[in-house]
Amino acid sequence: MMRLRHLISNEHGVTLLEMLIGISILVMGVTMVASPATAVLRQNGDWRADLTAVNSLQLAAGWVAKDIVNTSVISLVDAGAPVGTMTLDWTDLASTSHTAVYALSGSNLVRTFDGAPFVIGRGVTVAEFSLDGQLVTFSMTLNAASGTTDTKTSTHLLRVSP
Repeated sequence: MMRLRHLISNEHGVTLLEMLIGISILVMGVTMVASPATAVLRQNGDWRADLTAVNSLQLAAGWVAKDIVNTSVISLVDAGAPVGTMTLDWTDLASTSHTAVYALSGSNLVRTFDGAPFVIGRGVTVAEFSLDGQLVTFSMTLNAASGTTDTKTSTHLLRVSP
């Protein structure tokens, strides 16, 4: 028993080598846990950016479809090449005239309704409109924050009313 006490009382702490080995093991353990966690967080951010891009595409296509249904005058040339700007005019049931202009401004697709601009798509690289008979085609390409490129094309029947 006396010998055990002597051994314990002679120990004054931890050596520098033991401390360095302990810290090294701790750092390796933290790195093994943190690496997969950061990869998951990064992938989650990419997924969120792609979802935002798809949502933006759907929102823009919805606005275009709504305005095309109402229009009585369209600025597109039948069977012409796709263009980056489209103007739609119509009169509602209360005899109020409306104008909607779609145009790319920098990287934003802007819908200007009766003079008031509203961004309906962000990060847009291409926005094209074309007319073929009574079919209006709208195509929009945008870059998501994750670096991917998404394109949506929608075609709508134009029912021009006098």
